[in-house]
Amino acid sequence: MATATNALETLTDALAGVSNALATLTDALAGVSNALETLTDALETASNALERLSDALEAASNALETPANALESVFNASAGAANASERSTCPSPGSSPA
Repeated sequence: MATATNALETLTDALAGVSNALATLTDALAGVSNALETLTDALETASNALERLSDALEAASNALETPANALESVFNASAGAANASERSTCPSPGSSPA
């Protein structure tokens, strides 16, 4: 009978060890779950920041487009004026100088 009692005690101890191991595993999985949730939140925050940066870069690009267009207009007007001035001061081919 003592042998059966010892076997039951050993089995009880083993089951307690398995129970403790499962509790430890459950705690570890909860920690992994929390870490993944934190990582997901961080990635969402980074994604939102990148979206705001993209919006800011697009706004800056749009803001630079207006001065660029204005400079192009000034350049074209200047080139047109230079051409007109050149035509008015240079005689046409085949004409006699004044």
